[in-house]
Amino acid sequence: MAIAPIDLQTLYTQMDKVSKTVIQQQQGAALQNSMILDAKLQKEIENKDVINETKKDEQMNQIKDRKGSAGNKKNDSKKQNQKEDEKEQSYVIRDPALGNNLDIFG
Repeated sequence: MAIAPIDLQTLYTQMDKVSKTVIQQQQGAALQNSMILDAKLQKEIENKDVINETKKDEQMNQIKDRKGSAGNKKNDSKKQNQKEDEKEQSYVIRDPALGNNLDIFG
C-alpha cells in the first residue's frame, strides 16, 4: 500500500509536534535523574554533618575523662616505666666469656 500525498502533507505538518514531544520526554528523564542525584547528594551532606557532630561529642567526653584522671597519670607512668624496664632486662643476654677471646684468624 503506497503513501498518498495527502498523508505526507499531514505527516509533515505534525513532525514539529512529534519532535517537541520526544525532546520533552528526553529532557524529563534527564531532569528526573538530576533531581534524584541532588537528593542523594543532599542526604550525604546531612549524614556527613551528623557524623562530624558525633565525633566532636566523643572528643569532648574523652577530654572530660582525662581531666578526672590527672592524679592517676603519675602512678600510671611509673607502672609503665617499671614494665618497660622489666622488658629490657628480659632481653639482655649476659655471657661472662663475651669479649675475652679475640679471633685473629678470621
